Amino acid sequence: MTELSKSVQDAVAASQQNDFITTVIMGPQDVGKSVLAMTLSKNVDISKWPFKDPVSVDDIGLFAVDRNCVVGLKAANIQPKFVVDLPALMRSKKDGSAGMGLKEGLLLSVTALKEFVLKSGVSAVVVDTITALDALFCAEVQKTVMGVAVSGEVQKLHGLVTSAMAQLPCHVLFLAHEKANIAQVSADGKATTMAAKKEYQEQEGMEEGDLDIALYFKNCKPMYLIDSSLKLEVRNDYVDKGDVKNLTQKRVVYTKRRGAQTKNKFTNLLKDVEEPNLRAIFQKIGVI
Repeated sequence: MTELSKSVQDAVAASQQNDFITTVIMGPQDVGKSVLAMTLSKNVDISKWPFKDPVSVDDIGLFAVDRNCVVGLKAANIQPKFVVDLPALMRSKKDGSAGMGLKEGLLLSVTALKEFVLKSGVSAVVVDTITALDALFCAEVQKTVMGVAVSGEVQKLHGLVTSAMAQLPCHVLFLAHEKANIAQVSADGKATTMAAKKEYQEQEGMEEGDLDIALYFKNCKPMYLIDSSLKLEVRNDYVDKGDVKNLTQKRVVYTKRRGAQTKNKFTNLLKDVEEPNLRAIFQKIGVI
């Protein structure tokens, strides 16, 4: 048997220690997906929620795509130390000069995230949100491409993101709005109606209320869901205290829900409904 070189042995040994997973966190807008992602940090003690004082997060990198995610975290008194803000990179400067184009900003963002992970040894990178990223991709592609070709070009851009993130030596969390906007453009370039959306849900075997992160083109969806090890749904459920008047909202995390989209590899280790503490969930499945 051929003996492996030391460099190859070291590489194999390092790969065997890799417990990093890709997670998709879905839910309605303003339900708390960004805050849930930050609970993976060792610095965020969710038992002290809501936080009265600012909590510094230095072990998670944030790729901010949604214009409101940074503001929302600030309002929650959570302050990630490393943030790559794509909309800010693309925004016109105060001196009147133009911001970066989408592809230029995307390349810089991915490069910065990679350098940050390699130099700091952070535990995770959060993409907040792929829904907003898809909207940017669609707007960009439609400047030069029409009809069915739009879907393919958008899918290529999503592929660049997923492949780049897959190479990072850390956990990757993709956040997505539930039932993302598929109502404006379909693969054939026509406007998508509510009837078409319902037909799509029926084709996918979904029930009313099931998760749909099909984005603008349903063939973009598998890029995030197929290769993810953990799929979570965040909900504000009502807790019944015996009196309808005393119903209170409680944020919970569903690990197993309707439809095949939310089946996980860790079903035997997790309850169907968990507390909104991502670090505790990751500890249960043994990846931190």
